[in-house]
Amino acid sequence: MLRRFTTVACVLLMLLGVTRLGDRVDPQWGELIFYSYFGVLILLMLSAIVFTERGYFGPARHPVNRVFTGLSWVGTIGAVVLMLELVLGSGMLLWVNVIASACMFTGTVGAAVVALSARPWRDLFYSRRP
Repeated sequence: MLRRFTTVACVLLMLLGVTRLGDRVDPQWGELIFYSYFGVLILLMLSAIVFTERGYFGPARHPVNRVFTGLSWVGTIGAVVLMLELVLGSGMLLWVNVIASACMFTGTVGAAVVALSARPWRDLFYSRRP
């Protein structure tokens, strides 16, 4: 349930960022909102990855958990690269912005779909033997 909550929260945060809500906010709060947005997004994604790797959501080597972890890492790396590009490059490198945004979107939404649709801890056909 925690993994579902964190991934859905990440998707909702991402959709909130796409709606350009930051443009409607007072400019003095813009920087605080920017850093808190990416901080919360990355923290939620990393917490889901850590809990999955530690086996809280079924065996860590289960194929569903591997796919979830891979997609979550793609989303996390995309978010970090996008944040760094916007801070350090001022959004001038369009190709980095596009690739990082696509990775963040694909990874986050893909991880949410896997988290909402699969239950590897109830898989009776998966053997835990090495």
